[in-house]
Amino acid sequence: MAANLTKRTPYVLGHLAEAYARAGRRTEALALVEELKERASRGPVTASAFFAAYRGLGDKDQAFHWLEQMYEERHPEIIYLKDGENDVLRSAPRFTEMLTKLGL
Repeated sequence: MAANLTKRTPYVLGHLAEAYARAGRRTEALALVEELKERASRGPVTASAFFAAYRGLGDKDQAFHWLEQMYEERHPEIIYLKDGENDVLRSAPRFTEMLTKLGL
């Protein structure tokens, strides 16, 4: 419903994909990632949408790729990197490196 109310904005789709993935609905999550990719082929899609989706899917390589893109974009949401929703990434050395880059 949120996706339809927001006209399927990439931000909402990314977080919905994350929620589906964490709920064990991987097929639906991957379908939303494909929708995000298709949208990105037509215009800009914020890196945070992909970051959230891949974080939920547990794909650390892709999550860190998109986190780096968020850093490059100076995306304001990156300041919340220390929040609990990112615990799935916390054990990776790249997580600590990003915190250092951000001064967090």
